[in-house]
This record gives sequence, structure tokens and C-alpha cells, in this order.
Amino acid sequence: MWPIFAMDTCFYNSQGSYSLDARCEMLRELGYDGTYLTLWDDASLEDLSRLGDAARAHDLAVAGVWSTLDVAAGETGGNRLAFASAPRLGGLTRLELGIRDSRSADRRYDASEDDEARALIERLLALLPDDVEICLYPHVNFWLERFEDAIELCDRVDDERLGLCFPAYHWYAVRGDPVEPLLAKAGSRLRSVNVCGSRRLADPAMPTIESLADGELDNFALLGSLQRVGYRGMVGVQGYGMGGDCYGNLQRSLTAYRDLTRRLAAHPEWAVLRPA
Repeated sequence: MWPIFAMDTCFYNSQGSYSLDARCEMLRELGYDGTYLTLWDDASLEDLSRLGDAARAHDLAVAGVWSTLDVAAGETGGNRLAFASAPRLGGLTRLELGIRDSRSADRRYDASEDDEARALIERLLALLPDDVEICLYPHVNFWLERFEDAIELCDRVDDERLGLCFPAYHWYAVRGDPVEPLLAKAGSRLRSVNVCGSRRLADPAMPTIESLADGELDNFALLGSLQRVGYRGMVGVQGYGMGGDCYGNLQRSLTAYRDLTRRLAAHPEWAVLRPA
């Protein structure tokens, strides 16, 4: 099955965050295959300069680097971290972008009004080393929040180095279209996936983010869809906002993932659901 990585969102809590070295040591000891970096601030930008060496020292792949893009900004301000990191990403696989619009929290993607986003994406692609790609990362309450719209925007940029990330939590949060047809429509543009346990709470609360062993979101069926559409990349564990003992959380998720993929390999027919 797919190699598994953990997003660094798993390593933050209300008391602080774990160092890059501690993250990599934990992931290697647990048995994960890859690590990931979110560009939150200047401290994470400093971690970027050490990310490749730290990952290699612990025999981990770098699954991606995450940043945001503001369609209302240029190469500074809200886009400073994305543009500052782009030339420094050589050998680090991909830059995953959540795209927002600081002018309006309510504005959402419209293909007839995506010129600003496409121009910024094309400028970033020009800055990236040749061995690095960009993946659009749909994110709930962002300008680009639906995977359906990310597919359309990706198709409107003529560059093979632009692909898609499927973050299962955000698809679940916005009640996206049925997952398997979406993944099939993404086709070869689907380059990255991350998953978590989740359950919907009373509106207007957001769904939870939990270990893969918990929640109402059926990750067995979701992984079955990935298998049927021929996905061959890595699968990540999302942990934003979970807090607590990150090692224990990641251990539970890895145990659950190994059980899910074992069952899927033995009984792929079990993962075909009748529509609700």
C-alpha cells in the first residue's frame, strides 16, 4: 500500500511545539515513512533550511511543504512566506498551497474571476526549482475550499508541475461531492492525500480532527476509493488542533492505518459502499 507520513500539525499544542529534530526522531521510531513542514512563520522558514538534512538523517521522505497564497496580495505581505520559500525548495518534492482572499472571508472560487490566482501560481512555478511541483490544497473557509474547484483551477493552468492535494478532512467539512468520482476526475493531477478521523458536530462548529481510529468519517471506504482510482502517492496523517501527547496520537493513527490497509489488501470488495 501507500507509504505514510505525518503532517507537522500533529506536533503543536497550547503549550508550544516540538522541534524539527524531535519530530523526525519520533516519526522514525514509530515507523512513519515521511515528514512534512507547514510554513507558519519565520521560525518555520528557518526549519525549511534544515528540513532536507533532518529528514535524510532519519531516513524519512519529505512529503511536502505547506503555505498559503492570498489572491489579494503580491509577492510580499500575506504571500511573503510562499515566495521566500519557493527558490529554496530544491529536492523537497512539492509546495502545497491553501488559497485565501484577504479582501473577503465570504468570497469563494469563481472560474470567471480566477486571473489573480492563476497569475500568482504561475509566478511561483517560475521561481521553483525544476524538481518541485505545486499542489493546490482546498481548505474549508478559504477562497479555494472545494476539491471540485481545485480540479477546475488546476486544469486552467497549463503546467504539468501543478497538481492537487486531497485533504480528506476539508472535503468532509464542506460536504463535497461523492469522493470516488472526484478522485477519478482529478486523475494524474492527484499527487498528495492526507486523512484523519473526524465527526461532524452541531452547526456552526467545524468537524473534529481525531486519530484514524476514531470518528464518523469512514477511512476504510475512502482508502478503497484511492485504491480503485489507482492513486500511487503517499498518504499523510492530519493532526491540526488535536494537541495532547503527539507520540501517542501518531502511534494510534499508524496502528489504525496498518489495520485499514491490511483489510483493504485482503478484502478490497468490502470497501465498496452503497450510497447513503
